[in-house]
Amino acid sequence: MSEIDISELKASLRRDNEALRDIFDACSAYCMKSLMKYHNCSRSDANDLFIDALLIFRDKILDDQLEYLTNPRQYLLGVCIVLNKKRLRLQGNQNKLGLVFTSDDLVASSYEEQVIDREISYEQQRKVMHSFKQLGDACREILTLFYVDHFSMKEIAHKMSFASSDVVKTKKMRCLKKWREIFRENNGSNG
Repeated sequence: MSEIDISELKASLRRDNEALRDIFDACSAYCMKSLMKYHNCSRSDANDLFIDALLIFRDKILDDQLEYLTNPRQYLLGVCIVLNKKRLRLQGNQNKLGLVFTSDDLVASSYEEQVIDREISYEQQRKVMHSFKQLGDACREILTLFYVDHFSMKEIAHKMSFASSDVVKTKKMRCLKKWREIFRENNGSNG
């Protein structure tokens, strides 16, 4: 599932829950797998978090709080991560979470917090993607494989023919640093 026509989805949700079922079918396995593999969730917790995220998503659509959405799966996963972070914080296990990205002013944990309160503006997404596109092909591939496709360092090393996962880890950190620098240069941020 990719780009979504919000007004069409809203109309469909007002008629019946078929659209919600379609979104559930398209996104649940991805979100639950990511939550269990990367965010210390049991299957039951992942299912509960996804259902809560789906209801939040539906309410935001119906209440006109979501006007632009490029990827419902990523949006729902972001909401799940925020809900899980709050759940872990309540349990005193705050340190068990991994971040979606680890860059200061891009889409890091601040994104996770904002995703429930509001969707990142189209302009901010455009700026982030513009900066991302300025990275070299290898950097874009490493970051996409790690953060979007959830490959391990070892899997990336194998796929991209690097000597070891340590080489990938170093390269990934350099790519994130370069991405931050490009973003700051493009947007006049001193850091």
